[in-house]
Amino acid sequence: MSEEFNFQINDDGNVNVKIANPDGSSANRVVKFEDFAKVFTVDNQEIDLPLFPKGLRKYRVFGDRTVVAIEYPSCIVSRTSWRGDDTYNNVPVPNSVWFTLLKNNPDGTYTILKNHLFALDFMGLVNEESTFYKWPFPNHSLTYSPGICWGNDRNFERLKTTCKLTDLHSLFSMYFSAAFNNDLGYHIRNSDSENPLRGDHILAMIAGQESYKQEWLMRDEKSFNTEINSLIGGGR
Repeated sequence: MSEEFNFQINDDGNVNVKIANPDGSSANRVVKFEDFAKVFTVDNQEIDLPLFPKGLRKYRVFGDRTVVAIEYPSCIVSRTSWRGDDTYNNVPVPNSVWFTLLKNNPDGTYTILKNHLFALDFMGLVNEESTFYKWPFPNHSLTYSPGICWGNDRNFERLKTTCKLTDLHSLFSMYFSAAFNNDLGYHIRNSDSENPLRGDHILAMIAGQESYKQEWLMRDEKSFNTEINSLIGGGR
């Protein structure tokens, strides 16, 4: 049980303060309004946000976890390899949003725990209710614990446990620089075949196209807020 606090502001600028204690006793004070107001204000309050990565659309901190969402515009990746052997040039990539779950390190850096990727339509990310589509490329799955399978990528290993927020934007280029394989899922709508396409089939099909076609996208049931909440809740 705690004390009950009541106050009344008088016309003369003073404040009557009454504190009722659990034992039935009470204390009364009359103080100047300026002194009373200082209890509820902080002088020279300053909020200093970190330097954010390019394309940041959402930043949420919950305890020792941080979720960052970065939007990437559609583009052409000049060179993508399949298992380090076959090379595919000028591969179109749709608009996308990348969610990264981070663990906050004591020194101000972060440890990357998970990456969830989603494709977007030609309008990109308009609001928190924008439609998400399944990420079409290999080496990624929402059911795989880290999200992206980085293999033995040395660049990612150097970044993984000492990441700064501004480093997150480079994950896009690192992902497409790594060799793809068939380890994880990929999602693309293919009207020409009833059989699921392998990752190398996908790259061969879209390489050389001027843009990623809308009809190739497969809708996902996730939304912006549900994805952030699932990462926060499931990343501990």
